[in-house]
Amino acid sequence: MNIRGRAALFAAGLLVLAGAFILTGSRTAAPRPPDAVIPLVSVPNRPNVVMVVIDTLRADRLHAVTNGAPVMPHLSQLAKESIECTFAISQCSWTRPSVASIFTSLYADAHGVRNIGAAAGNMESEGDALNPGLETIGTMLKRRGQYTTWGFQTNANLTREFGFAEGFDSYEFSNSLSGNHVTNKALSSAGSLPAPFFMYVHYMDPHAPSMPPEPHLRVFGELPALGEADQRSFSAYHDYVTDRVEDMFHIEETRKFPAMTDNGKDFVRRQYDGECHFVDEEVSRLIEGIKSVDPRTVFVIVADHGEEFWEHGGLGHGTTLHAEQIRVPMIIHGPGAIPRRLTIPVETIDILPTVASLIGLEPNAHWQGRNLLAVANDEVRPVYSSLRMPNARIDVSEEAVIAGSSKLIVHHWNSTVSLFDLIADPGELYPATHGREAQTADLSGLLQDRFVRDEALRKSLDGGQMTQIDKETEEALRAAGYLN
Repeated sequence: MNIRGRAALFAAGLLVLAGAFILTGSRTAAPRPPDAVIPLVSVPNRPNVVMVVIDTLRADRLHAVTNGAPVMPHLSQLAKESIECTFAISQCSWTRPSVASIFTSLYADAHGVRNIGAAAGNMESEGDALNPGLETIGTMLKRRGQYTTWGFQTNANLTREFGFAEGFDSYEFSNSLSGNHVTNKALSSAGSLPAPFFMYVHYMDPHAPSMPPEPHLRVFGELPALGEADQRSFSAYHDYVTDRVEDMFHIEETRKFPAMTDNGKDFVRRQYDGECHFVDEEVSRLIEGIKSVDPRTVFVIVADHGEEFWEHGGLGHGTTLHAEQIRVPMIIHGPGAIPRRLTIPVETIDILPTVASLIGLEPNAHWQGRNLLAVANDEVRPVYSSLRMPNARIDVSEEAVIAGSSKLIVHHWNSTVSLFDLIADPGELYPATHGREAQTADLSGLLQDRFVRDEALRKSLDGGQMTQIDKETEEALRAAGYLN
């Protein structure tokens, strides 16, 4: 079966329109808990583990400077004191498959979570939810590590019904709650968790539409002025991005919104930087609050995917596998994580084996990631990402492989391929497929082999489950821009 023919295997789901738009959590300054000392139980041999996922955070914002001000100063400094993976690749460009890969150390075609879970009005869809029999980071730490496990997350794609609560003693979802409240909740809960504990904390703040608290917006200077058309587009951001996506994929002949001006685009980027600055402060507050009473804690900071700002003509995420949507920051900090910069391509599926190594647990034989503690900067191994998002209107199915300095994207939705030289063209703007047919064939072969392995593994693990989405979750997904 050739690569193009595989598009038929990717069963119906609903396209995640680029840019999930959530704004239910208040962004007003919430009172911080009194500079409370967290009364942790005495720490046994194994360290606590805290995994922070920052939704929609591009890799390039970690060390970015906007108008002379650092965008994420706290995490930028933490990265210098940690294992920093400067070329980390997410396994998908939208949340549910990418976090499933982080949790399981499996590619999406192996764990089977590939589609949004609603198609043609049918709220049942195969492959939406994690199989409860799969070992996740929660079940590993709970059952094999004897950890107390606690999760608090803010993305409707990761609710209990989708299988992400497996292995957690406590797993709470609060739709789009603002980062200050998330940090307060995590710090107040940490005091009652017997050690060793595992905390999974998911911040939603960089996710569109971006409206950061005022102090974090003004740190970069005055905002660009918006004309009337740009104001209308920004105030209806969800509809604007939907319109942009439909135009990209030639679904509608006439656009409902005019293209944003340069000022409008700069305004959107500045709002996003303000959210990054805000979440940087909140994640730093969480880390320092826990470290102050237990410096032996292992911290993992990662994003589920990135965000496009017109680099390839689009806006948001879940539409391509270009760098701006799948390159993410990844930091591992704490005992055993000797500070260094890993500059070779690595994957978010590498998190689980690395955490297992740090706390002294054996890897699971079917994990597809590798222990980054044992990886050197001169090692070369292909890394992969995939996007399976077909629906009745838009069939966006893509695969990507990076091997050395080359990257191939197979666009199943229009039966084309794009080959990039990442040294000469790091922004992936100029496909160089012509005259490099042999290299294209070799990289296509890697994708074919990976797909065959993943499908076999999925069947052996019984990956991919059918779930029924309740009305509350459906409305949360709709409000977030995931459903029309």
